[in-house]
Amino acid sequence: MKECLDVVIAGIGGQGNILLSRILGETAVRTGVEVRISEAFGSAQRGGAVFSHVRLGKSHSPVIPLGMADALLALEPAEALRQSRFLARNGLAIINTKPIMPVEVLAGRATYSPIETIRNLVAKLTPKLLMIDATALAEQAGDARTANVVMLGALDGCGIMPFESKALRESVSNAVPGKMVEANMKAFDLGRACVPAGNM
Repeated sequence: MKECLDVVIAGIGGQGNILLSRILGETAVRTGVEVRISEAFGSAQRGGAVFSHVRLGKSHSPVIPLGMADALLALEPAEALRQSRFLARNGLAIINTKPIMPVEVLAGRATYSPIETIRNLVAKLTPKLLMIDATALAEQAGDARTANVVMLGALDGCGIMPFESKALRESVSNAVPGKMVEANMKAFDLGRACVPAGNM
């Protein structure tokens, strides 16, 4: 468990990126951990890139300097590549392998990098790389919309958070509608179960 943790959360509008940053923020406040959050989501409603910087512990700015993030939590593989510039050398990268194709790709005006290419590029930056099909696990939990919480569970399972799992689970329960709590708890646990024994 670290006293300070800088996390970049990357995704596409509609994936629940902002919800994750707010869950982390609420957990920090309730457990007495200092927190600063910076979010960029101007094009979120149009399916554009969304990213958040969450700084847990003492920091002077809400923005994580390039190459200084302890962890990159990417809800979409291409966004992992886009935001990998923030990840520290040998930092932790957790990437959802389910791509969301941009309009340009669907229209045939651009190509999407193969998942294996994305894996190899991020692996050059860090050996602490966990690639999971969070979308499939979310469906297993009962709702595909819980893929973001699968990813959060995986981050928690790596043992680097400055607060206990119980506090994080409580924040998830507080943040989602009552009828979604059970699916989100299952998603969280499935994400934790993806982490290799001994953490990352």
